[in-house]
Amino acid sequence: MKHFALFAVIAAVAAAFTAPAFGQGKAADGQAFYATQNCKMCHSVAAKGGKIALDNVGGKLKAEDIREWIVSPKTAAVKAKSTAKPPMISYDKLAKTDVDNLVAYLQTLKQQ
Repeated sequence: MKHFALFAVIAAVAAAFTAPAFGQGKAADGQAFYATQNCKMCHSVAAKGGKIALDNVGGKLKAEDIREWIVSPKTAAVKAKSTAKPPMISYDKLAKTDVDNLVAYLQTLKQQ
C-alpha cells in the first residue's frame, strides 16, 4: 500500500511539471505567430495568402500530424504521399511554445 501511495504522489508531481500535450498551446498566439512569420506566402486561410489552403487542416489532421508537417515536413510528405512542389521547409528550430501555439491555431481551422 505504501508503494501505491508513493507512486500516486510521484505521478501527480510529474504531471504537474510535464509539458502540455500536442496542440495545447494558445490559438490566439498561434494565429499571431502565423501572421508575423509570413506563413501566408505559401499558405492561405479564408482565401487570403498563398496557394496551399489551410481552411480545414484542423478537420483533416490530428495535432501531432500538424506538428510533424511543421517540424519534419519531409517525413510528413512521405506519409501523406505528397508531391507538392516546392516541398515545405522544416521549421524544426522553432521554440516548442511557438509550435504548440501554431498547432493550436491550425487545429481551430475546421470547415463546418
